[in-house]
Amino acid sequence: KHIRPGANEKGSLAQVIAYGSTPDKKAAALELAAEEYGPVDWHRTVAGEVKKGYWVLDELKARQKTDLLADFRWRSLGDMTFDGKNTVKVKQKSSGIPNDPDEFFIASATPAKLSLTSQLDIGHGNRPGGYYIDYKYADRYTRVAKMRREAALKKGEVLRQAVFMGHQELPVTALGSNAWMAGTEYLAIAGNYTGNGIRFRGGKLFVSPS
Repeated sequence: KHIRPGANEKGSLAQVIAYGSTPDKKAAALELAAEEYGPVDWHRTVAGEVKKGYWVLDELKARQKTDLLADFRWRSLGDMTFDGKNTVKVKQKSSGIPNDPDEFFIASATPAKLSLTSQLDIGHGNRPGGYYIDYKYADRYTRVAKMRREAALKKGEVLRQAVFMGHQELPVTALGSNAWMAGTEYLAIAGNYTGNGIRFRGGKLFVSPS
């Protein structure tokens, strides 16, 4: 997240709001919050299934009337390519281990201006103590995928950014302003929703294959 408090505003440390997992530990969810962060209260929920895919849902609720610009930045080692629509492919150096995936996909289910950049990480190269020195899959640069959102929000209004990540490339679609699908088996809903044969009343709902 690239929203920063102004000089006269206080920042906020993130706090854990809720967490949980299925009994078999194959699926889990975690919600974090950074309240009074610049002009917004920011909540992030991460939910998904181990070794399959997961959602990252950001909700930015305006504490006052504001023209909001938010950059959602995803950093990774390896090469990044953009499909020209809404998905970034990350390809890292292969481990040589059979069935060990070396590709990862980051797909925005909400409209965002997407761009790719690189940055020289202080941990790269041959510097003493660099934290990638002994990691053979590292490149000199960290790749950065930036998803930009802009919105004019009234007090109490919420900007939502939904991203699906996984080793399999899946089409992502918006079912509404607060509901999204990845493929045909991954569903995310934030708040009350009725449509597409679904009726949900509550906080958040995440559905995965199992």
